[in-house]
Amino acid sequence: MHIRFIIPGNIDTPTGGYRYDRAIIDEWRKFGLSVDLVSLPGDYPFASEADIQTALSIIEEADDADICVIDGLAGGCAPSLMQRCAKQMPVVALIHHPLALENGLAKDQAMMLEKLEREGLGFAKSVVTTSPATSKTVHQLFNYPVNNISAILPGVQRGAPAAFRTQRPLRLLSVGSITERKGHDVLLRALGTVHDLSWTLDIVGLQHLSPEIFSDLQKIAQQNAIVDRVTFHDAVDAQALEKLYHGADIFALASRYEGYGMAYAEAIVRGLPVIATTAGAIPDTVPESTGLLVPPDDIDALAVALRLILSDDDLRRDKHKGALKAEPDFPTWEKSAQEFHSLLRGLQ
Repeated sequence: MHIRFIIPGNIDTPTGGYRYDRAIIDEWRKFGLSVDLVSLPGDYPFASEADIQTALSIIEEADDADICVIDGLAGGCAPSLMQRCAKQMPVVALIHHPLALENGLAKDQAMMLEKLEREGLGFAKSVVTTSPATSKTVHQLFNYPVNNISAILPGVQRGAPAAFRTQRPLRLLSVGSITERKGHDVLLRALGTVHDLSWTLDIVGLQHLSPEIFSDLQKIAQQNAIVDRVTFHDAVDAQALEKLYHGADIFALASRYEGYGMAYAEAIVRGLPVIATTAGAIPDTVPESTGLLVPPDDIDALAVALRLILSDDDLRRDKHKGALKAEPDFPTWEKSAQEFHSLLRGLQ
């Protein structure tokens, strides 16, 4: 099988969506499959007409393939691209989460993206999402046939489990690109209410995606008198991230929406208790035995959860044990890639 895999931008961009694409492609190539990675230049998902024309030209010159997988960040805003590919071969739309559900969009932007993605999905023979919750959302939002939607969970890269420690300060870790959707502002404000407890926080994630939000987060830390406890890291390599996971005591991320939440899964398989929200697919990713979930954007509820986990060692030990027990429930990348490949074979 020869697979054409279309993405916008650079496959090495350190975000969850690109990591999913990259890992699936790597596993397929290990299986001996031929994968033609097509990277589109342009400002996605707000691609200009010039960007779309460039994409169509690139597709015209691409190698022949048996089936096409298009990342939703590109295909979701470009129905003409979906249509052009569908004339050549079956098209699978890979949706990490619907574009219109990104936080921070103006109403007209969200409406436009929803319209474009609905139109583009009309040319897809099948849709792959990264969670059952996102599959349900795609069906409801776009009225896409539920029988043609498959949830293929991200694989989880295992690492050495973090030790359970009682010494203070407890070390919180938050991993996610600096965007409005990740809710770092909510986390910092909630932590500002528990400054009487002993803790530190490491925030790891791309900072250049939203420079204004990154600046605001620094101001929030200062306003809440916790700036000396918070360390902002940009994106780091796998070895550095593994060290941060291994050195942490608690994982905390107050996302306003997640199509899956890979960072939560990676924290859980390392035995870290999780503080998160009930937004999107997070409740599917974070079992009750592994953490505490609160409504998104609820600073007071998040503060209560943080105080509990930071002050109650028995509760934290229970969540640590629950996380280690849940580790086998998360798939490997090999298993996820095999499942994805089986779906593609059935569409030929």
